[in-house]
Amino acid sequence: MYHRNATRIVRTLIICFLTLALAAQLHAADADDSSFDKALEKHLAAVRDKNFDNLVATLPDKGELILILPSGQKSDTAEAYKTMHKSWFAQSGWTMKHEVLKKHRSQGMGYALVKSDYHEADRGGKPYHNQLFVSLIFRRTEKGWVLVFDQCTKIPAEPSKG
Repeated sequence: MYHRNATRIVRTLIICFLTLALAAQLHAADADDSSFDKALEKHLAAVRDKNFDNLVATLPDKGELILILPSGQKSDTAEAYKTMHKSWFAQSGWTMKHEVLKKHRSQGMGYALVKSDYHEADRGGKPYHNQLFVSLIFRRTEKGWVLVFDQCTKIPAEPSKG
């Protein structure tokens, strides 16, 4: 009798432990989705607001970070990325809006496809507008989600119908 009750208690404890472990894992996955979303939004807001400190918070401290501009110009390091953005953010007269078209996160990587609208009030005496598809890839690190790849592709203007 004692052995049968002890077995039931052990089984019940194992079931409770497994249920709690599964619930904790599901909660961690939800939290991870949330932290990826927050990193993505923080990065996009930093560009929109020209906030260099917030941008840097979404980047690796050092090492590889690939940036490919619409012109095909490429840089490979976090330091080059920071230098380019610091200079760009110091320029006035431009605005940029973003729309996240698609995003996905796995355990260690996340990506987003973003449509960006870039405007300059005056470029050579005329207003300037450019639409871009921006592909962003983030990697989860000890620091959190950091950007490791940023590629901007110009969206061709629709041909005028005449």
